[in-house]
Amino acid sequence: MARLLPVLTLLLASCAGSVTPAPAPVSAPVPTPAPVPVVAPSPIWMIGDSLTIGAGATSEATRIYTHVRTLTGRTVVVDAQGGTTSTAIAARVGALPVTVAAPGGLPQSGSVEVIPSVRLLDGAGNDRRLTVTVGGVTGTLVHSNHNPDGSLNAAQPYVFQRAAAGAAINPGVYPLAVPLGERPTHTTIIWAGRNNYAQTDTVVQDVRAIVATLKTPRYIVLSVLNGRGEVRGTNAHAAIQRTNVALASAFGERFVDVRAALVGTAADDTVPEALRFDGIHLNDAGQLLAAQTVVGALKRLNY
Repeated sequence: MARLLPVLTLLLASCAGSVTPAPAPVSAPVPTPAPVPVVAPSPIWMIGDSLTIGAGATSEATRIYTHVRTLTGRTVVVDAQGGTTSTAIAARVGALPVTVAAPGGLPQSGSVEVIPSVRLLDGAGNDRRLTVTVGGVTGTLVHSNHNPDGSLNAAQPYVFQRAAAGAAINPGVYPLAVPLGERPTHTTIIWAGRNNYAQTDTVVQDVRAIVATLKTPRYIVLSVLNGRGEVRGTNAHAAIQRTNVALASAFGERFVDVRAALVGTAADDTVPEALRFDGIHLNDAGQLLAAQTVVGALKRLNY
């Protein structure tokens, strides 16, 4: 037995030397993450009246929409006309049903007087034009605010100009549609009601109609401004406050009280002369402050 021990030791040593070590574990390859697509910020669509187009500014560079474009770095599309009510604004962006009576029908080409159910282009300032379809025919709705001698006359008739020649359309009443393209998908700023602020229910209904046509939850509603002579204690001030309270109640966090930002600590609770160009429109300083208030709200809501 003693003589076998060296042999067994040798065999064990030999076997131990022939064992192949296990290979080291190989790490699984780390997958390359998929690239994250870069999404461009949504363009901004501004809807309203003369306040929205920056009436009162000294230049294009100082208008409210230019400041919004500069402060956000985003594309800004403006659909606004001076002197228009909330109803006309809503109709102009396709939020209210509008029909057009064509007593003489639509000719094969050229222009014809028509009667829209909503006078969606009435207002102060220059003549108005809007691309529309009437009964499926594409053209331009035109309303002149002036007599042939140049004097102001908002009662001038509406005219429909066909974009291209086609089959004549019989006399009748036809639906009017406003092609909006991608605008309803944009982040939207609605500023309506200044020109009919005493019609509180109508203003709220019109703004609700605009919101209902949007294809995005990203929108804000601005408060109605008051100006010269519309100080605390006047009927105008009370009506404007009533409309703003109703808008705030209807739209919650999306209601932006730009009026309060402009009024500041003014004792008479109206936009001060230092921020106004005239009785209601904002000067350059007012345009900038209003734009800063709007952009601040967009950032707060992550729009």
